[in-house]
Amino acid sequence: MAVWHFKFGLIPTEGLKRVFGTADVTVIPEWVVQPDGPKYLEPEALESLPNYWTDPAKLRQIAMTVSSFMPEMKSWSADARMFGNDEDERVEVWDDDVRCRIDLREVDFDLLDQLLALAHRFDCKIVVSGTGAVAAPDIASLKPHVEASNAYKFCVDPAGFLTSLKEPPGDGGKS
Repeated sequence: MAVWHFKFGLIPTEGLKRVFGTADVTVIPEWVVQPDGPKYLEPEALESLPNYWTDPAKLRQIAMTVSSFMPEMKSWSADARMFGNDEDERVEVWDDDVRCRIDLREVDFDLLDQLLALAHRFDCKIVVSGTGAVAAPDIASLKPHVEASNAYKFCVDPAGFLTSLKEPPGDGGKS
């Protein structure tokens, strides 16, 4: 993963309803990066996270569909099928998760359209990695999340983005 990768997942609406009692969820807490950075979770903690995917057949169908528009790559885990490549776009289909990554340096809009159509076809919402924000599977709903991402900020102004990392929070570069 690189700074220019925008990452998101697919979450089935039926899973949202089962876990939260509604599909009208705005944030998925376990997708929010904590201020002090990501934490390693022990296996017991991982098991306590909700599994939104209860239908293995649906995940197999998703993997089969992705294979029709992305090449399958060697997976680093026996538990996942991976498509795309390590440098640009990638989709990972696990037994409890679907994760996607788009290269914002040169957006492949055809691929993004296919991923959003896939989410729509399988009645999924988009969850943004880092913020946990939930969006409908369409460009208009996803666009503000892309534009707020560090990946987008880096692609628009790499030097400005890197300089902003040196600034203390809330300082605005005035120190």
